[in-house]
Formats: sequence, structure tokens, C-alpha cells
Amino acid sequence: SVLRSEAVFASGEFRVVDTAWSVLAGARWDRFRVDPEPDALFREDFPNLIVSRTRDSQVTPKAALRWDLATDDRLWLA
Repeated sequence: SVLRSEAVFASGEFRVVDTAWSVLAGARWDRFRVDPEPDALFREDFPNLIVSRTRDSQVTPKAALRWDLATDDRLWLA
């Protein structure tokens, strides 16, 4: 069997001018492909079963707010 997966993630931070707030946005794109190749043992148990290829992709968006409380302290709202 052949299993292949790929993913790309991109993100950005946008600070609200003259405030302690930031908006963080991102998106992840995933794609996968499965090409099964049944072996002899599988065919012995399931001689008439049709195996099929599977391919799919999906985009998952993400967003969060961040408030900088102090120099090293932050509050995240996701």
C-alpha cells in the first residue's frame, strides 16, 4: 500500500495600533492519498472484496486574540 500525506501551514499576526491586542490568523491545508495493494494473505481472507483508492484534502482555518498584559505576560483567547 502507498500512503502519502502533505500539509502546509501559514499564519500571521496583526497588532491593533496603540493597544495591547493582537489578532492571530492561520490556515492549514492537508492532503492525503491511500493506494492499497492487497497481499496474498488479505486476498485469501477476502477474495471478492474490492479495495479502492482514497484521496481527500481539507483547509482548516484558525484564529485567536492575544492581549499583552505586561512585558512577559500574555492572555490568549482562541
